[in-house]
Amino acid sequence: VGIDDSAAFARWLADRAGVAVAPGEYFGAPGHVRIGFACEADVLDQGLRRLGEGMRDYRGTARRSAAG
Repeated sequence: VGIDDSAAFARWLADRAGVAVAPGEYFGAPGHVRIGFACEADVLDQGLRRLGEGMRDYRGTARRSAAG
């Protein structure tokens, strides 16, 4: 919710949080992302935490940009 361009978000997330996701635009689902989770549980846990933090930060950045 609140992230319309998931390709831009995926680039931002990789640069800022070191997390790679596939933009939904690649799969006909704009505004969504696809994640892979074939890894150790602790790596997945850390990645999901960073993804959540990145989503909150990205939405906050977009709101501040829109406000002026």
